Amino acid sequence: MKKTFIALSLIISVMLSGCFGSSDTKPADKKIEGFTLNSTDEFAMQVPNEWEIFKPEELKDYVATNTLAAFRSNIRNATFTANVVVMKNDITVDMNTLDYSSALQRKMAKELLEYKELNSGETLLTVGGTVTNSTYMYVEGKQSADSDVKRFIATAAVKGKVGYVVLGAFLPSEGEATAKKIETMIKSFEVK
Repeated sequence: MKKTFIALSLIISVMLSGCFGSSDTKPADKKIEGFTLNSTDEFAMQVPNEWEIFKPEELKDYVATNTLAAFRSNIRNATFTANVVVMKNDITVDMNTLDYSSALQRKMAKELLEYKELNSGETLLTVGGTVTNSTYMYVEGKQSADSDVKRFIATAAVKGKVGYVVLGAFLPSEGEATAKKIETMIKSFEVK
């Protein structure tokens, strides 16, 4: 009887520690098979092993100056190659992460032609060591009347007076495997 009680107590304490215990492992720090952690002074994110990583100094002639990093699929397409960018914007008004990401979603809905929401909702992001609510967006649309329809997966975060946007883009024909890689990148994003 005493041995059963001790065994049961140990099992319950292990189960409860799993429910209530804390972990120092952040989403971006977790090892994901086929991915590598890309960490800078400002953010961290899991990136597929085979994707190219571009730093700001390599991008200055090709992208907006607020781009912190870009990641590109190793599978090239003649018209468009799947990619993810991380951008940083100064914010002049008080805004939390959920408000900022919701504003990004409204902006995408307004600016993309043939906009279609595929999957959106709230998600959790780590910002400055604190878990906070954000909006996860998976949409499709065209950037201009003569461009191809693309799919976009995005989220955003705010730390102080700085907003961060992480945005992935790919052609619908690239399929579910590309979508899953970009989704993993977006969902692992954290602001330091």
